[in-house]
Amino acid sequence: CQDFQTDPRTAPWRARGAQFGWRASAALPFRRQGTYIGAITLYGAETNMLDDAIMDLMVQIGGTIEFGLENFDRESARRLAEGMVRDSEERFRLLYENSQDAILLTAPDGNILAANPAACRIFGRDEEDLRRNGRQMVVNPADPSVQSALKQRSRTGRFSGEQIGRAHV
Repeated sequence: CQDFQTDPRTAPWRARGAQFGWRASAALPFRRQGTYIGAITLYGAETNMLDDAIMDLMVQIGGTIEFGLENFDRESARRLAEGMVRDSEERFRLLYENSQDAILLTAPDGNILAANPAACRIFGRDEEDLRRNGRQMVVNPADPSVQSALKQRSRTGRFSGEQIGRAHV
Protein backbone atom coordinates (compact mmCIF):
# COMPACT_ATOMS: atom_id res chain seq x y z
CA CYS A 1 0.00 0.00 0.00
CA GLN A 2 1.79 3.11 -1.23
CA ASP A 3 -0.54 5.60 0.53
CA PHE A 4 -1.82 4.20 3.81
CA GLN A 5 -3.99 7.23 4.65
CA THR A 6 -6.04 7.15 1.40
CA ASP A 7 -6.09 3.50 0.35
CA PRO A 8 -9.62 2.04 0.86
CA ARG A 9 -8.09 -1.27 2.09
CA THR A 10 -6.60 0.45 5.14
CA ALA A 11 -9.73 2.37 6.24
CA PRO A 12 -10.19 0.36 9.48
CA TRP A 13 -6.62 1.15 10.60
CA ARG A 14 -6.16 4.74 9.41
CA ALA A 15 -6.55 6.40 12.79
CA ARG A 16 -4.00 4.03 14.30
CA GLY A 17 -1.71 4.52 11.31
CA ALA A 18 -1.91 8.30 11.61
CA GLN A 19 -1.04 8.02 15.29
CA PHE A 20 2.20 6.25 14.38
CA GLY A 21 2.94 8.15 11.18
CA TRP A 22 2.27 5.32 8.74
CA ARG A 23 2.23 6.54 5.16
CA ALA A 24 2.94 3.25 3.36
CA SER A 25 2.74 -0.42 4.32
CA ALA A 26 3.42 -3.86 2.96
CA ALA A 27 2.52 -7.26 4.36
CA LEU A 28 4.25 -10.40 3.28
CA PRO A 29 2.60 -13.63 4.42
CA PHE A 30 4.65 -16.80 4.85
CA ARG A 31 3.71 -20.44 4.98
CA ARG A 32 4.67 -23.57 6.83
CA GLN A 33 3.76 -26.87 5.22
CA GLY A 34 1.53 -25.02 2.75
CA THR A 35 -0.51 -23.18 5.42
CA TYR A 36 -0.16 -19.46 6.03
CA ILE A 37 1.04 -19.02 9.61
CA GLY A 38 2.28 -15.44 9.80
CA ALA A 39 3.26 -12.29 8.01
CA ILE A 40 5.95 -9.67 8.05
CA THR A 41 4.52 -6.17 7.95
CA LEU A 42 6.57 -3.13 7.02
CA TYR A 43 5.37 0.42 7.67
CA GLY A 44 6.93 3.50 6.10
CA ALA A 45 6.90 7.16 7.06
CA GLU A 46 6.66 8.26 3.43
CA THR A 47 4.10 7.55 0.72
CA ASN A 48 5.30 5.66 -2.34
CA MET A 49 8.40 4.45 -0.53
CA LEU A 50 7.90 0.78 -1.40
CA ASP A 51 9.93 0.51 -4.57
CA ASP A 52 10.75 -2.68 -6.46
CA ALA A 53 14.00 -3.19 -4.53
CA ILE A 54 12.18 -3.15 -1.17
CA MET A 55 9.46 -5.45 -2.47
CA ASP A 56 12.05 -7.87 -3.88
CA LEU A 57 13.85 -7.83 -0.54
CA MET A 58 10.61 -8.62 1.31
CA VAL A 59 9.90 -11.53 -1.03
CA GLN A 60 13.44 -12.83 -0.39
CA ILE A 61 12.97 -12.49 3.37
CA GLY A 62 9.65 -14.37 3.19
CA GLY A 63 11.28 -17.11 1.12
CA THR A 64 14.12 -17.36 3.61
CA ILE A 65 11.67 -17.70 6.50
CA GLU A 66 9.71 -20.41 4.66
CA PHE A 67 12.96 -22.21 3.80
CA GLY A 68 14.04 -22.06 7.45
CA LEU A 69 10.69 -23.41 8.63
CA GLU A 70 10.87 -26.26 6.10
CA ASN A 71 14.36 -27.12 7.33
CA PHE A 72 13.17 -26.98 10.92
CA ASP A 73 10.33 -29.39 10.08
CA ARG A 74 12.69 -31.70 8.16
CA GLU A 75 15.16 -31.71 11.05
CA SER A 76 12.38 -32.43 13.55
CA ALA A 77 11.14 -35.32 11.40
CA ARG A 78 14.71 -36.64 11.04
CA ARG A 79 15.24 -36.55 14.82
CA LEU A 80 11.93 -38.30 15.40
CA ALA A 81 12.84 -40.99 12.86
CA GLU A 82 16.27 -41.46 14.45
CA GLY A 83 14.62 -41.89 17.86
CA MET A 84 12.23 -44.45 16.44
CA VAL A 85 15.12 -46.34 14.83
CA ARG A 86 17.03 -46.32 18.14
CA ASP A 87 13.96 -47.64 19.97
CA SER A 88 13.44 -50.32 17.34
CA GLU A 89 17.10 -51.34 17.47
CA GLU A 90 16.93 -51.57 21.26
CA ARG A 91 13.81 -53.77 21.10
CA PHE A 92 15.49 -55.99 18.49
CA ARG A 93 18.64 -56.21 20.61
CA LEU A 94 16.63 -57.23 23.68
CA LEU A 95 14.68 -59.87 21.74
CA TYR A 96 17.83 -61.14 20.03
CA GLU A 97 19.89 -61.39 23.19
CA ASN A 98 17.14 -62.78 25.45
CA SER A 99 15.34 -65.18 23.12
CA GLN A 100 15.32 -68.80 24.17
CA ASP A 101 15.35 -69.75 20.48
CA ALA A 102 18.43 -69.84 18.29
CA ILE A 103 18.58 -66.84 15.99
CA LEU A 104 21.12 -66.94 13.20
CA LEU A 105 21.63 -64.06 10.84
CA THR A 106 22.96 -65.67 7.70
CA ALA A 107 24.00 -64.83 4.17
CA PRO A 108 22.57 -66.72 1.17
CA ASP A 109 25.91 -68.51 0.72
CA GLY A 110 25.61 -70.16 4.14
CA ASN A 111 27.88 -67.83 6.09
CA ILE A 112 26.67 -67.04 9.58
CA LEU A 113 26.90 -63.31 10.20
CA ALA A 114 25.70 -63.35 13.81
CA ALA A 115 24.39 -65.82 16.36
CA ASN A 116 22.46 -64.95 19.48
CA PRO A 117 23.39 -66.37 22.91
CA ALA A 118 20.68 -69.04 22.67
CA ALA A 119 22.14 -70.28 19.36
CA CYS A 120 25.58 -70.52 20.96
CA ARG A 121 24.13 -72.44 23.90
CA ILE A 122 22.01 -74.76 21.72
CA PHE A 123 24.85 -75.56 19.31
CA GLY A 124 27.50 -75.70 22.01
CA ARG A 125 29.76 -73.22 20.16
CA ASP A 126 30.73 -69.62 20.64
CA GLU A 127 29.61 -67.05 18.08
CA GLU A 128 33.04 -66.77 16.47
CA ASP A 129 33.15 -70.54 15.89
CA LEU A 130 29.67 -70.49 14.37
CA ARG A 131 30.61 -67.58 12.08
CA ARG A 132 33.86 -69.22 11.06
CA ASN A 133 32.24 -72.54 10.13
CA GLY A 134 28.90 -71.37 8.71
CA ARG A 135 25.66 -73.20 8.10
CA GLN A 136 27.27 -76.60 7.55
CA MET A 137 28.17 -76.65 11.26
CA VAL A 138 24.57 -76.33 12.45
CA VAL A 139 22.30 -77.75 9.72
CA ASN A 140 21.95 -81.46 9.17
CA PRO A 141 22.04 -81.96 5.38
CA ALA A 142 20.02 -85.19 5.84
CA ASP A 143 17.06 -83.15 7.14
CA PRO A 144 14.58 -83.13 4.22
CA SER A 145 13.32 -79.68 5.19
CA VAL A 146 16.70 -78.02 4.53
CA GLN A 147 16.16 -77.62 0.77
CA SER A 148 12.64 -76.29 1.34
CA ALA A 149 13.97 -73.80 3.92
CA LEU A 150 16.72 -72.65 1.55
CA LYS A 151 14.19 -72.15 -1.26
CA GLN A 152 11.91 -70.15 1.05
CA ARG A 153 14.86 -68.00 2.15
CA SER A 154 15.89 -67.43 -1.45
CA ARG A 155 12.36 -66.47 -2.43
CA THR A 156 11.41 -64.27 0.58
CA GLY A 157 14.74 -63.34 2.16
CA ARG A 158 13.96 -65.18 5.38
CA PHE A 159 13.21 -68.52 6.93
CA SER A 160 11.57 -69.18 10.24
CA GLY A 161 11.00 -72.69 11.42
CA GLU A 162 12.50 -75.77 12.97
CA GLN A 163 15.27 -77.83 11.52
CA ILE A 164 17.19 -80.86 12.68
CA GLY A 165 20.60 -79.67 13.73
CA ARG A 166 23.90 -81.46 13.62
CA ALA A 167 24.81 -83.42 16.71
CA HIS A 168 27.89 -82.09 18.48
CA VAL A 169 29.84 -84.22 20.86
